Amino acid sequence: MAAFAVLCSGQGRQTPNLIARASGSPGAARLLDAVRPHLPAGLREAPGDVDPDLLFLDAIAQPLICLYQLMAWETLAPSMPRPDLLAGYSLGEFNACALAGCFAPGQALDLAARRAREMDQAAAGTPSGLMAVLGLSPETAARVAGQCRGSLAIVVGPDHVVAGVGRERFEELSRAFAAAGATRVEPLPVPLASHTPFLAQASARFGEALRQTMPTPPAVPVLSGVSAEAQWDPAPIARALAAQISTTIRWDLCMETMLSRGCRVFLELGPGRDLSHMILARDPGAAARSLDEFHDISAASAWVAKELSRQE
Repeated sequence: MAAFAVLCSGQGRQTPNLIARASGSPGAARLLDAVRPHLPAGLREAPGDVDPDLLFLDAIAQPLICLYQLMAWETLAPSMPRPDLLAGYSLGEFNACALAGCFAPGQALDLAARRAREMDQAAAGTPSGLMAVLGLSPETAARVAGQCRGSLAIVVGPDHVVAGVGRERFEELSRAFAAAGATRVEPLPVPLASHTPFLAQASARFGEALRQTMPTPPAVPVLSGVSAEAQWDPAPIARALAAQISTTIRWDLCMETMLSRGCRVFLELGPGRDLSHMILARDPGAAARSLDEFHDISAASAWVAKELSRQE
């Protein structure tokens, strides 16, 4: 029988009405009421209509996306086949652990805010950013980035990476990628170079926070973004969540692991459709969709059940 994976998106595609979209079920509404005290001030007052000027600030974006995915899962889980694997891209890896039961919802939101705060503080001394690069191999992209004191943040595929560098050399690195043959270089709407050594201090401090709030064993295995290995044990999960803040994410290997474990049906919780599109680019025969493609979130459950039956 085909296996089923749930994918938790990262930052970059959030919208002001994200929470309003996830508020349609009684369970999601109860969850929002229960965790409201754990939300940052800019989100607590009107979570369903976030100020666009705050939307891409880490301190708002990370708890916002965590809350959205928790609420979406609260709606979906009662009627959804149990996933065989959970995986998340960047921030999504932490959120996947929350969906798997490693943290209670209030704890997860507290930790998402702590993660954002530690990342912002670590980046304050050395402003940095990320860019998507297409058309170069990871080896070539790493060499070019290193020449500008940058690093690879995420390896998406054989000709698709995300690179991070200090703001003072951002344009220089962009030009260097183009000169090396990149077909596309696009700045990303994030305020710092996550998954690079620029945030080593944040990894250390978030690791301390996780030792104080140690995850409980997940109900479903969660992929580590750094190693692409399925994680069951709390201590390795905590280490992986801390390390990935300043270490290259191998999303290419994560996709390979999911497919090799028999996953044929993939539901991306969003925001956005990037992860489901990456899966389809990797394996056009897979069934992969994002919640963003459904008019009604609850309709996704019926689609998953249908596709699992079809993929048998």
